[in-house]
Amino acid sequence: MDGVTTNPSILAKSKRSPYDVLKELAMQELKKEGIKLTATAVYTPMQAFLAAKSGASYAAP
Repeated sequence: MDGVTTNPSILAKSKRSPYDVLKELAMQELKKEGIKLTATAVYTPMQAFLAAKSGASYAAP
């Protein structure tokens, strides 16, 4: 896997709840395998919190 986007425009085109889409991200599965992940484009404390809840080990702007 090269990457997963959470671009709001792309999420809107899916016509699904962004929350439901984010819950399905591969981060949780990769974390279970011991792979450390970095969530990018994180600018607010809430985004960092959600990234951590999704399985990110690191957050980067």
